[in-house]
Amino acid sequence: MAQFSVFLLLSVTLLCTFFLYNTTDWSKAASSSIFEASALNKYKSDLPLEINEAYDEWHKCMSDILYPLLENPEKLWSTFRDSVGICRKQTVMKKLNLTGVKNKDEFKYHLYNTTDKTPSVVITLGVGWDVLAEKTLKTLLPNGSLFFGADPVYETNDKLYSTVGTFFPIAVGNETKVTKAFVMPKELKGDYEFQTMVHIDVITFLTKLTRTPFIDQFLMDNEGPEYDIIPMMGVGNEFDQNGLAVCQINAEIHHIHEDFKERFASLIKKLLSDRRYAILDVVSTGHHRTFLLNFGNKKCAEKYLAQFFR
Repeated sequence: MAQFSVFLLLSVTLLCTFFLYNTTDWSKAASSSIFEASALNKYKSDLPLEINEAYDEWHKCMSDILYPLLENPEKLWSTFRDSVGICRKQTVMKKLNLTGVKNKDEFKYHLYNTTDKTPSVVITLGVGWDVLAEKTLKTLLPNGSLFFGADPVYETNDKLYSTVGTFFPIAVGNETKVTKAFVMPKELKGDYEFQTMVHIDVITFLTKLTRTPFIDQFLMDNEGPEYDIIPMMGVGNEFDQNGLAVCQINAEIHHIHEDFKERFASLIKKLLSDRRYAILDVVSTGHHRTFLLNFGNKKCAEKYLAQFFR
């Protein structure tokens, strides 16, 4: 067993090293403001008027509440859940039927389209010995839907996730590098610790390993990288530059960093300035379990939003 583990670690290390030196630097900064402006104009012109108006109403509500708090990260963090609830209930966003699935201890939101039988793509970053949500989604989504999961803790997670899709025993972040990850080894029985390990960047993961440019559901509970990965989905940033689109996101926003409240304020500012994702629900358990929906991609809008705004 020990020999197998060493072999597995060596194989993953060699794989990540290959991608690090044989692919473009996917972690470069966002492109020019001209690219960003054209992307935002495309977002405005491509979508039905009703969807744009729904987003604008929600965005004004959230901006009125949250912009004054961006310089007060402590208060922003503590009032975030209630602010999101207010703006969903007081705007046309209340039309959205926020359905979903459960795993052992939380709820994952997912908007379904009962008339579109196109197979879906589900990405899981951070399996955490729990695939109940993925198993339920597999029974509800169209036949042929694809599931890909990544977690640096191989033991048990591999067997569990392989029942629904393809498992990768790697840590996924914003860069390919060797650094610390906050993981839950089986021997700690539910507790976490920092371990130094190889990380592969999320762009390489999606373009070279899963090869999934259009992602219906992105389940992210990988203990910290969400602060870097979500901004990469912003207008003109790395996901746009590589032709990647994500429709629905369930992200657990953690408080493991010393400066997590300041990083959280930067994340919210980026989401509001991009005008792409709407934050539709938050469950606070020390962390913020957050559901985001893409209003800036035409294919996402047609597949998941148009049914509510006819």
